[in-house]
Amino acid sequence: MIFLLKIIRLSICLTLTFALFLGGIIRITLIMNDEKIRVSADNNVKVVTLSALRGNIFDTNGNLLTGETEKNYAVFTPTPTAVMYASNALYGEEKIEVLSKLRNQKVAIIETEREINCAGIITVKTSAHITESGFCSHLLGYLNDENKGVSGIEKAYDSLLYSDKKITLKFFSSGTGEMLGGIEPELNEHKEVGYNGVILTIDKKIQEKLEEITAHLEKGAVVISEVGSGKIRGMVSRPNFDANNLSESLEREDAPFLNRCLMSFNVGSVFKPIVAVSYLEGAKRGFTANCTGLTLIGEKEFACHKRDGHGTVNLYDALAFSCNSFFYELASLLKAENIVKTASLFGFGYKKELCKGIETANEKMPEISDLESELSIANLSIGQGSLMASPVTLLSLYEAIANGGIYHKPTVVEGIMKNGVTEYEKEPSKIKAMSKNTADIIKTALKKVTVDGTAQSVLSEVDGAGKTATAQTGQKKDGREVEHSWFCGFFPYENPEYVVSVIVEDSIGKEKQAMEIFKELSLNLLNR
Repeated sequence: MIFLLKIIRLSICLTLTFALFLGGIIRITLIMNDEKIRVSADNNVKVVTLSALRGNIFDTNGNLLTGETEKNYAVFTPTPTAVMYASNALYGEEKIEVLSKLRNQKVAIIETEREINCAGIITVKTSAHITESGFCSHLLGYLNDENKGVSGIEKAYDSLLYSDKKITLKFFSSGTGEMLGGIEPELNEHKEVGYNGVILTIDKKIQEKLEEITAHLEKGAVVISEVGSGKIRGMVSRPNFDANNLSESLEREDAPFLNRCLMSFNVGSVFKPIVAVSYLEGAKRGFTANCTGLTLIGEKEFACHKRDGHGTVNLYDALAFSCNSFFYELASLLKAENIVKTASLFGFGYKKELCKGIETANEKMPEISDLESELSIANLSIGQGSLMASPVTLLSLYEAIANGGIYHKPTVVEGIMKNGVTEYEKEPSKIKAMSKNTADIIKTALKKVTVDGTAQSVLSEVDGAGKTATAQTGQKKDGREVEHSWFCGFFPYENPEYVVSVIVEDSIGKEKQAMEIFKELSLNLLNR
């Protein structure tokens, strides 16, 4: 009996020991299984990059000029259903690339115009740092493959706009690559990057109208600024390029990446008001000239564009009908240094910095030593010879005429935004370049240009004023001389709001001359 009790006790001990041992095994197994699940989940967290991020560029009213476009991305996970969809719905190189990644157990990403409802494919909608195709391209600029600014505002303010953060999508997948159900993908857009940006003086609505009016302009530029501030509200250079498809423009011979608003050209008769200012500010009055169509200067005859002459003309008529003979004779009475000094007051011959990193190029004013001959002074008096100026430079002259002798330094940046706090630039400096009386006399003469002068046929019904020009370049093309068409002016006439500078390169035979562009722009803005 005692022996039997010992056996029973031993059995119970062995049973308990075995149970404890077995429980330990089960516990260890459960712990291991739990660890396996955790590790498995960690190993199948997929994080994919959708696009790079940058700070944004805004117009003067706070409208987005970049980052407004939404993009749809389709994320293909390496599953049979995703492979089947790609095989049947995709084409060309896109299909080959996606299938190649999926068959190598990699995630593939494409842009898509619509949402894809298919197991194994996630469709994500997010914003992208791109501009509307071709919109304000030359001012905004473009980026390289490393998300760095290469030109325009993108380059000038790259240190503020650049970010190393990316828009990413995180999701969990099974060992076979299939997305796990019940766990929503996590989209990280790093919206804080958008709290840095540049605020431009550009008015998006004016820019849109300018883009539309110049859509068929082959070569040229238009700049419009605000009278009384110098702030540029719109600027277009043609030909254009698409910042989202640069390769398309790289091989072109018409230099689409040049910002012609900042480049300098032969200016022609839009320079004549400078000679008029020099004359009027010298307290001279009453000068007239008898234009016969030819003026003898030294031993060379200089022709007026009207070969049978304008007859007796005063300053008003000379500007209205662009009489070369009047300005030849008037310039001969003025010292060359007076004309050069007057021109320098309006910024001719100097680079104009529109903001840090963006400035005009190739501005050129003849040196006094280059104007010792009567021939060189005659050429300068009608804006020819070595004189070169940009469309931006001409804005200052015509703003001063419209604004009682005062113009403002042209600018394209209102301010910057850092971490959501806006720091505004100082108001553009203003410069008094002539008396109000002189400005008013020239303003009246420029109205005569549109009423019964060289622009009458196009601008007689426009509430504005300005000056035409046909600038000779000395270049030849197809056996003819290349000429540029200019118009610089302001509107409305009584209380000017905007000043505009227009150049159409190689304008002979072109459908739209500079006057037509000025007309369309002024009528659209006056009637809005």
